[in-house]
Amino acid sequence: MAWNRTLFLIALAAIAAAIVGCKSPGPNAAGAGNGGSGKIIIGHYASMSGDDAVFGTTTDHGAKLAVEEINAAGGVLGRQIELITLDTRSTDVGVPPIIDRFYQEGATAIVGEVASGRTLAAAPKVEAYGIPMVSPSSTNVRVTVDPDRGVRKWVFRTCFIDPFQGEVIARFAHGKLGKRRAAILFDRAQPYSVGLAESFKQNFIRLGGQVVAEEGYTKDDQEFGSQLTRIKGLDPDVLIVPGYYSQVKLIVTQARGRGLDVPIVGGDGWDDPQGLTRGAEQAFKDTYFVNHFSPLEEREGVRQFVEAYRQRWQEDPNALAALGYDAVQLVADAIKRAGSTDRTAVRDALEKTQNYAGVTGTISVDAQHNPRKTAVVVKAEGSPFPLVDVYPPQ
Repeated sequence: MAWNRTLFLIALAAIAAAIVGCKSPGPNAAGAGNGGSGKIIIGHYASMSGDDAVFGTTTDHGAKLAVEEINAAGGVLGRQIELITLDTRSTDVGVPPIIDRFYQEGATAIVGEVASGRTLAAAPKVEAYGIPMVSPSSTNVRVTVDPDRGVRKWVFRTCFIDPFQGEVIARFAHGKLGKRRAAILFDRAQPYSVGLAESFKQNFIRLGGQVVAEEGYTKDDQEFGSQLTRIKGLDPDVLIVPGYYSQVKLIVTQARGRGLDVPIVGGDGWDDPQGLTRGAEQAFKDTYFVNHFSPLEEREGVRQFVEAYRQRWQEDPNALAALGYDAVQLVADAIKRAGSTDRTAVRDALEKTQNYAGVTGTISVDAQHNPRKTAVVVKAEGSPFPLVDVYPPQ
């Protein structure tokens, strides 16, 4: 009987431990992050495969370069940083389990994602877990501000937002190009594309321009002939395409094939220096896009970053690489200023960030957890893309 009782007590203890292990964590369940003297873990989720793999891999290259430089300089708080990168496969559905994994690994902070839709899929999880998250390049305004609940306490970003980017596209098309009749072709199901199209429209009309056509498509579309035919019939003098590089190339080549020879302008989603214009160089004549960074800028720190990136990855960095680099460096700076890996302390330090000198510009976090930053316009030809103009925030 005594032996059976012992087995029973052992089994009961095991069941209790399992229940504790399976319990859903509350917001402060891992408030200290990965404390102690081991490595500081930063989670990075990105589109390492799938339609947006260029975005994910270049962001990861920038993030890894930042970690390598930080660790070579002695780390943070005397500890090395470990970057754990997980693949979203360019979809939203796999994002919540990835955030669960980062929580289980004891990540002090999370960097990600590029696409606004995927960052929005992560936001409820990081808010529940209480893990600070910095998106390198999700520009949709809802990423840091829930329209119903207000500012997301745990979500930040290192990029400008769509209202500003749309304003810059409008200012460039209206002022620099002198255009007055714009057509818009956008992805109706993508928060990034919808938000950027709306911002451009509002600002272009405010400047005195006219939007003569608004046509939509979806992510899986390969043919845009009907939309482009309708657009051409309305005689626009500029075409705005706020989409991702994977479909922009198809749209531009099909537009030129249908005789739509007006300037075409887009946003940062075009940024694929190695593949955007390859094999379609003639079609991309007179095309431009807004971006966060140009390797041709003369700002302090840009040249050093470009040289280090080239040496490490044997290619020029795009803006996503620079933003990934800045996001990790900003997290490391916040940990240093907090003097701790406690997640709440790191979050508070991120919120107090002022005049942080990043590769993509000076970062000061505002009340909506957004930085006020300068944008650039580049021409989509050659390598690297020529810098056309610079637009500071107004």
